[in-house]
Amino acid sequence: MMPVMVLCPKEDEIQSEFHLFLSEKETMDLFEEATCARTVGMDGQVVRDRRNFWLVLDVTARLTLTCRRCLEPFEREVRGHIEQRYVATQPSENPPSEEDVLTCDGERLNVAGPLQEALTLAMPVFPLCSNDCGGICSRCGRRVEKPPCPCEEQSEDFGNRLGDQLVK
Repeated sequence: MMPVMVLCPKEDEIQSEFHLFLSEKETMDLFEEATCARTVGMDGQVVRDRRNFWLVLDVTARLTLTCRRCLEPFEREVRGHIEQRYVATQPSENPPSEEDVLTCDGERLNVAGPLQEALTLAMPVFPLCSNDCGGICSRCGRRVEKPPCPCEEQSEDFGNRLGDQLVK
């Protein structure tokens, strides 16, 4: 994934704020199941405490998802929020043993990982183009606009007529 760098507050500063926008091209490799339809907007704050930096990140993105019922692409806006701790380390130092802590050089933070995590957590688990999506007909393979599909009604009529003939 491409790095997304943010400047850290200087030693005499406690916090800094940032506003970033990433183009669709810059976010191409963020997801496997979705693509960004427009720019991704980020508003964030970095708070410094000696060698520790706390990132607070709010993300807004318009994603192109695939409907799980009809398999058609559709767009949906998602909003994510994440907080991440960074520790400034020297190249010769061992990274911190805590799993949820990222490292930085004390001047810049790579926020690509937290950005991806915030958007992944905000994505719907079962994306639907609409709540009343009829999906795909299991008989003819066409998209069902309003259930039942016309081919199901025809086959049901045929089955009823055939059943009526067998009963006689």
